[in-house]
Amino acid sequence: MATVRRSILLVDDHPVVRQGIARILAAAMFEVRISEAVDSVSALEQLRAGTFHLVLLDLTLPGDSGLSLLRKIHREFPSTPVLVVSMHPADQFAQRALQAGAIGYVTKDSDPQELVQAARVALAG
Repeated sequence: MATVRRSILLVDDHPVVRQGIARILAAAMFEVRISEAVDSVSALEQLRAGTFHLVLLDLTLPGDSGLSLLRKIHREFPSTPVLVVSMHPADQFAQRALQAGAIGYVTKDSDPQELVQAARVALAG
């Protein structure tokens, strides 16, 4: 029986961060395919062109803010869960992200296993 591949869109403007998160997820979750976007324009293009089971979204992006993009994703792709992965402290931004439609909030200084677990929970529904 073939494993169902799940697609994750990773939206962050920093290549080192994107590659690091992608490696963490790929090492722990063999069944995922990870695509990358550097800003809201490329993220929306990819979302419109394919099916994604989860979006990992940074809040600080060039152009549209991550919160603005989050609202757009929530409106246009309401069944696609968005997990915010941000350098901003949760006590300052998590509530706003959740109100904008995020299903969770993980800070970039979290343990990598916390990110993997959050992604697994999000993919499981």
